[in-house]
Amino acid sequence: MTLKDLEQIHQGMDSHTKELRLTQGEERVLTTHARVMLRGKRSRPLPVILTPEVQEAVHSLVDFRQAGMVASSNPFVFALNSKGSNGYIRGSDALRVTVDEVAEKIEHPERLRSTNLHKEIATTAQVLGLNDQDFEVLCRWMGHTEAVHLRHNRQNFQGHQVTRMAPLLFAMEEGSVPQQKGTALKDMTFSRNIGDSERNKDNEEGEIRQEES
Repeated sequence: MTLKDLEQIHQGMDSHTKELRLTQGEERVLTTHARVMLRGKRSRPLPVILTPEVQEAVHSLVDFRQAGMVASSNPFVFALNSKGSNGYIRGSDALRVTVDEVAEKIEHPERLRSTNLHKEIATTAQVLGLNDQDFEVLCRWMGHTEAVHLRHNRQNFQGHQVTRMAPLLFAMEEGSVPQQKGTALKDMTFSRNIGDSERNKDNEEGEIRQEES
């Protein structure tokens, strides 16, 4: 992720998203979560969903770049700060180091790898009854070649990606996917509270759960 990518962050409602007739829960996700488009394999654009906590962390990294001795010429958000380097910290390496530090507390630490997470999402999604539109969203989000061409171009907008993929990731996190077998992405439920980050405290107060919608 580069600083330029971060400048193109999308959050909240746009003109296209307003046409989707979103539920209250979906609107809540959009106001608290953001999407950043990164360059994937073969230069294919890949969307990344940022939770409020991750947004706070990312903005902190940017705010304290100078104090952290990061070279002004370094274009990356997760920048190396050694000897004026213009390099970046590899996410897979950071994940591996973190897992190694807590390996004794995890039953299968070797499974916590970025590649395995990608495979887990794809495998878990097979349990659900994905329609063509949801399958298209999943393929684009994972950077795969689209196997299904949809009639509605609006499904490519950031609002649809965030409101469809976030519930799936939340349900996977809490282990509730098996109980929702045959459920479309738009109908998935989860118990996680979607709250405001420090930067979003000016938004609507309170908590809301997806099932309330």
